[in-house]
Amino acid sequence: LCLSLSAALLACDDDEVEGPGTDASASDGGRDASADSQIDSAAPPLDASKTDAAPDDAAVRVDAAWLPDGGPAYTQYEVTLTTAAESPVCPNAAPAAAGSATLVLGYDESYFYVTNLIWQNLSSAVVSAHVHYGAAGTSGPIVVPLEVSNPGSGNGAGNAQTYQAKPDAPATFAAFVAELKAGKAYINVHTGSCPNGEIRGQIAP
Repeated sequence: LCLSLSAALLACDDDEVEGPGTDASASDGGRDASADSQIDSAAPPLDASKTDAAPDDAAVRVDAAWLPDGGPAYTQYEVTLTTAAESPVCPNAAPAAAGSATLVLGYDESYFYVTNLIWQNLSSAVVSAHVHYGAAGTSGPIVVPLEVSNPGSGNGAGNAQTYQAKPDAPATFAAFVAELKAGKAYINVHTGSCPNGEIRGQIAP
């Protein structure tokens, strides 16, 4: 009996020694999970507009928010600007001059935004940038001025109010948009060394 009782007590002691260790491990895991859960629930939801993947231009985000469910989407054009696309090519252009931009045409085609216009390795400071009317290989009039900053970037908006009708361009913004969609518009960046344009990019479908 004594031996049986001793064995039982010893077994109980062993359980007590092993139990807290096992429980402590499980409890630690439980506390970590609970803490994680509390941290997760306390954290505010991520704002997609503040992530690196979101467009930099607030207007593009607003445009996206206007889209009705199942409705038409805006059209986005990625524009590459090069010295070779200039017509005529500027002899003073820097060999490595280049740029890029995004043009977003609103879903009802009553406006567009030029965003993320950037350039690099130009021969001199940028003095202006514009959207021009004209097919590839031709030179055409300015129809929408863009805002620029040095160094490095520009943007702007085209609509019935900002559109500048010229004798050699469509008479209305709506008519110009139809030509833009057909590839007859371009973005031009002008510098002090190349006042007629150092880099150009056709807005192609």
